[in-house]
Amino acid sequence: MKKKFRNTLIQGLMILLLSLSVCHAAADKKLEVGIPGSFPPFAFWDPGLKVYRGFCVDLARMAGQLMKSEAKFQAQEDAFLLPALMKGQIDIVGCTLAKPIPESDYKLIDTGIQVERNLFVHKSCLTVTCMKDTPGHRLVIEKERFADNRESLLPGISIQEVGSQEEALRVLDAGAADVYISPGTLSTLYLIQKNGFQNIKEVGMPVDISPLYFAVRKDRVDLLSDLSVALGKIVESESYQMIRKKWLGRGIEVNVWIQYIQYIFIALTGLAVVILVFAAWNFMLKRKVQKITKELTHSERRYRELIESSPEMIQIIYGDGSLMLTNHLALKLLEYKETDMVGKKLMDLVVPEQREDMQGFVTSLFQKGYGEKEFTFQAGDGTQIPVEMIATTISGASQPHVLASCFSRDIRARKRLEEGLIRSERLAMIGQVSAGLAHEINNPLSIVLGHAQDMLGQPAEGANLRQGLDIIVKNTLRAGRIVNDLLSFTRQGPPQKARVNLIDLIEDSLLFVHSKLKAKKISVKKELPSGEVSVYGDESQLMQVLVNLLLNSIQALKEEGVIRIRISIQNSGPKREALLEVEDNGAGIEPSEIKKIFDPFYTTKEAGFGLGLFISSTIVERHHGSIRAESAEGLGTTMKVVLPVLSSDSGPPGQGE
Repeated sequence: MKKKFRNTLIQGLMILLLSLSVCHAAADKKLEVGIPGSFPPFAFWDPGLKVYRGFCVDLARMAGQLMKSEAKFQAQEDAFLLPALMKGQIDIVGCTLAKPIPESDYKLIDTGIQVERNLFVHKSCLTVTCMKDTPGHRLVIEKERFADNRESLLPGISIQEVGSQEEALRVLDAGAADVYISPGTLSTLYLIQKNGFQNIKEVGMPVDISPLYFAVRKDRVDLLSDLSVALGKIVESESYQMIRKKWLGRGIEVNVWIQYIQYIFIALTGLAVVILVFAAWNFMLKRKVQKITKELTHSERRYRELIESSPEMIQIIYGDGSLMLTNHLALKLLEYKETDMVGKKLMDLVVPEQREDMQGFVTSLFQKGYGEKEFTFQAGDGTQIPVEMIATTISGASQPHVLASCFSRDIRARKRLEEGLIRSERLAMIGQVSAGLAHEINNPLSIVLGHAQDMLGQPAEGANLRQGLDIIVKNTLRAGRIVNDLLSFTRQGPPQKARVNLIDLIEDSLLFVHSKLKAKKISVKKELPSGEVSVYGDESQLMQVLVNLLLNSIQALKEEGVIRIRISIQNSGPKREALLEVEDNGAGIEPSEIKKIFDPFYTTKEAGFGLGLFISSTIVERHHGSIRAESAEGLGTTMKVVLPVLSSDSGPPGQGE
C-alpha cells in the first residue's frame, strides 16, 4: 500500500513538472486533435476523471503548448480518423497505425513508439499460434477496423463482426469465437485486466509491428512544419521519457526521484521564471526594433519623396565627383536613364569645355563645404541646358564616404528673358537714336530739297548745274527714304500677312541679286521640294530676310563660289515647320564671333552699319520662327531659318498669330 501511494505521488509530481515547464506559453488558438476513443494506454476516455488520457493525449497536449495552441480532442473510430482529417473536420490525427487512404494526401510523423499486434485465443483453442493456423477457426473482428483489410485474411475463416475491441474480447472470453487479432497488444492486455477476462490468452509471435504516427494534411504546410518541430523537441527532452515510462511501463527508481524532487521542482520553477523574463525582454526588444525600423523606413521614404518632388535637379556626389543619386527631374531633363548614370561623374554631365572648371568646382566644394557657379549641362540628345548650381557638403558624413548635394536650377527661361531685356534695351536705344537722327537729318534735308527745287524752277544757266541739282534732289529723296525706313522699323508696325510660297519667294529674291551673282560668277544650287511650301507672313519682309542672307553670302564668297539653297519639312510635336537653309563655301565665321552677328551695329565689314541680320532676326521672330547660324572658319557658313508651315487646305491662323 505504501509503495503504491509513493508511485502515485511520483506520477503526479511528474505531471506537475511537465505542466510547469510549459505553463508560460499561453494558447493562442485551438488545435482539433482526433484520437481513437478506446485504445489504451495510447488514447482512451477516463469516465472517473471525465477526460481523455493516454500517451498520445499527453504528447499532443505538450506539442500544442509548444505551438501556442490549446489541444481539443475528438474521439472517433480508428477507421474514420484519416477521412475526417482530409475533410478538414480535425487538424491532426493524434494516434494512428493504419493507412486507409493514399499517403500522398497526408504526412505521417513518427512518435518513436512501435505498436505490436498479437493473436489472442480462447484458452480452449490449442491449435492456433500464428495467422497461418486461423483457417477453420472462428475469428472475431471489429467491423470498422477491418473494413478495408478483409482481403488480408486467409480463406476458410468464419468471421464474426462486432462494434468495438472490448466487445470482441467479451465474445472471445465467452467461447463464441476462437481467435482475435489485436490492434495493439498493450491495449488488449489493458482491457483484459480491466474487465477480468479469465479465458483469453496471448499466443505466438507478433503478427505485425507498426509505428505509432501523428498525421497532418500535406497542404497544411505551416501546421506540418510546426508540429514536426514541436515533436522533435519533445522527443529529445526528458519529458518524452517521462510520459513514455508513465503509460508504456518501465521501472522507475522511486527513491532517487523522492530524494531530489524538491530541488528539481525549484530548479524548473526558476528556469520557468528565467524563460518568462527572457521571453518578455525579447518581445519588448523585438517591438522596439520593429518600431525603429518602421520609423527609418518612413523617414527614408519621406526624404526620397522630398528629393523626387523637388522642382530642381539634384545630384548626390562622392568626394571624387562620382554620382551616388540623381533625382527623376534631372534624368528627365538630361534625357538619361537611371542605369546610364552608373559610373558617371558630375564632370561628365557638362559640356566638354567646362569639365575642367567642374573638376575645380568639386575640389573647392569639398574643401570649403559650399560652392555656387553657373554651368551648362549637355543632355543625352545633345541639348545644352544652362544651370545655376548651388552645392553643399552633407554634415555627418565621414571619410571615405564624404557626400555633397548639388542643386541645379534650369535657367534657360531666365537666359531668354535676359536676352529679351537686352534686346529691348537695344531696340529702345535704337528707337531713340533713330528718332533723333531722323529729326536732325530731315530738317537740313528739307532745306536742301527746297532750295534745290527752287533752283531747278529757274532758267538753267548750264547743263552741268542742272545735272548737279538733279543729283542733289535724288540723293535727298533717297536719304529721306532711308530715314523713313529706320523710323518704320523702330515703330514696329504690324506686318501685312498672307499666304506666301517660299519656293516662289526664293526665285523672286534670286532675281534681285542676279547681277551680283553674275559679277562674281557665283553658282546657285537649289534643293527644293516639289509642290508648294507655304507660310503665313508678310511677303516683302520675308523677301527682305532672304535677300539679306543672299547678299551676306555673296559678300563672303570669292569668284566662282557656290551658294546652296535648301528647303526641308520637319515635325516639332504637333506642328510642321519649314527649314530654309542658305549655305556658302566662303571664309566662315570665327567661333567667338558667331553669337554676336545678330546684335545691332555689329559688323565685320568695312562698309555697313551691322543692322542687316539684326533686322532679319526681328522679322523672323515676328513670324513665330527662329534663325541661327552654323559656321566653321575656312569651310563656310549656313544660315538656318525655321518658319511654321501652312497645310495646303488650311486658311490663315487666328488673330493670335
